[in-house]
Amino acid sequence: MKEYTNNGICYTCELVSDQGAGFILFTNQDHTKEDIVLATEEIRNSRDVIWLRLATESHRDDMYKTAVFAEPGVRCLRWFEINADNKLIRQERLVGTTPAEYVDRWVLPQVEEVRARNWARFGKDMYNQ
Repeated sequence: MKEYTNNGICYTCELVSDQGAGFILFTNQDHTKEDIVLATEEIRNSRDVIWLRLATESHRDDMYKTAVFAEPGVRCLRWFEINADNKLIRQERLVGTTPAEYVDRWVLPQVEEVRARNWARFGKDMYNQ
């Protein structure tokens, strides 16, 4: 789940243990070093922090992929019918394709092809995942 610090930096958190959570800050080019320091201090002062990291490109891809899977157009599809190729996800995210545009361009027109590709890769086991 995305949340925001008081100075507008997006972050996600995940429970790590009974001692606390891990946090990933999604900064952008408009955020200064001071903004990042304030955001990390805010999180550390208000939450039980096990670790806190700045987002990598892989984290940004995962967030984009999550948004694609949350799009209304894919809700009726199973995971093995959704084109979520990692290279394509990054390419489209970097050029500014919205998750809705990604679904219209790369998911809905290719459901049968993606299902067949995953059948060849996983066989009937894909129905058990």
